[in-house]
Amino acid sequence: RGKGRWQEIDTMPELDFIIEAQLALVGADLQELSDPMLGVKDGRIVLIGPRDGQEPKAGVKVFRFPGCTVMPGLWNLHVHIQRRHLARSEGTTFRGGAAEVENQPPALKAIYAAVNAKAELNSGVTTIRDCSSGDHISMHLRRAVEAGMLSGPRVISCGMGIASTGGHETHMYKGAVEADGPDEVAKAVRNEIKLGADFIKLMASGGLGGFPDRESPRRVEMTDVELAAAISQAHARDRSVTAHAMGEASIRACINAGIDGIEHGVELTSELAAMMKQRNVYFVPTASGVSAVVERMRSAGKTQASEYLHEHVVQAQRRSIRTAMDSGVLIGAGTDTLGDIVREVVTFGELGMDRRDALKTATSNAALICRRGDRTGQLSPGFDADILVTGNSPLEDLNHLRRVAAVFIGGHIVVGDSAWKSERE
Repeated sequence: RGKGRWQEIDTMPELDFIIEAQLALVGADLQELSDPMLGVKDGRIVLIGPRDGQEPKAGVKVFRFPGCTVMPGLWNLHVHIQRRHLARSEGTTFRGGAAEVENQPPALKAIYAAVNAKAELNSGVTTIRDCSSGDHISMHLRRAVEAGMLSGPRVISCGMGIASTGGHETHMYKGAVEADGPDEVAKAVRNEIKLGADFIKLMASGGLGGFPDRESPRRVEMTDVELAAAISQAHARDRSVTAHAMGEASIRACINAGIDGIEHGVELTSELAAMMKQRNVYFVPTASGVSAVVERMRSAGKTQASEYLHEHVVQAQRRSIRTAMDSGVLIGAGTDTLGDIVREVVTFGELGMDRRDALKTATSNAALICRRGDRTGQLSPGFDADILVTGNSPLEDLNHLRRVAAVFIGGHIVVGDSAWKSERE
């Protein structure tokens, strides 16, 4: 990565552009590289190293970001993209807001999704993993983004989640497919894959949206044989499976059935964390989203329920995250409906994760979770040019992730002032 490497520029006039900055966070471990230059061609990073005072070949386009840090674009591993705007709508409870959105006609939900996708980009997110959207909205969004019809992050979609009759995401709107028994569940999995699901999402426990009258986070909502049927069918078709699982019993059932990931994981014991580590089960807590649900309940005057959930869900989940950290479980960053990706990463830091590891939850860890760690999620030669430029280094303060100067996806600048761009003649 010294001067000799950059002499290759003279023999590579076909470079699309070069990025210059004060600092780059490179590789899977986000190592600091001062005064960096990144060369991009056909949507991929092809050169990366210290500038060492060298100048690119005349005519090569350059994006200069003085004083800024270049790092991989962020990943949001748990969204419901059609209702992400509720995170920006202060005063709206999850229960009321989600039902209002999900009961709208599909065309309106698609518009919400498009607007929310752009908002994710503006926050520095270059890939989202949608964990269930009614009417398969996220699948349609994925096609629209891939076709270049609208600007948005890359979309990884499960289509619709799969729940038992009356289970999570089915009480007030059709947010999941209802299926009972191993045969129905297996068929539901096959159908989501037929429709284009990148992975499968199961609703293994109750949640917070219908608490306390309709559901409880400790309630197990899928049987062992249903979980096993879903996972075997997905794995047979090379799809990973994750599960909404909050209580200890549902987490244990999912791990024993061969699950790939746990979402939320409120009651994660040391024993369960050790099992997850041994079996390579990842963990996406969505702590910022969970705490936001409870905070809005409190603001709406639901004092008794919010106090209960604060103690038995929010605080319990934070203990679970520390337990997972201590056990070496692979952790990824996600927001759910009401959370915030920067708040999520900052929360990991507050719970004892060092800043570099906290950043990895939304970059290289996230790519591994989505089985794309060999081509994206880091700044390395041969990897996708999905890049976030921040005004200051987030290794100094994780909140610097909010200082978004520019965002690139696949080698195209999608957020940022065109004034950053220049050409050397």
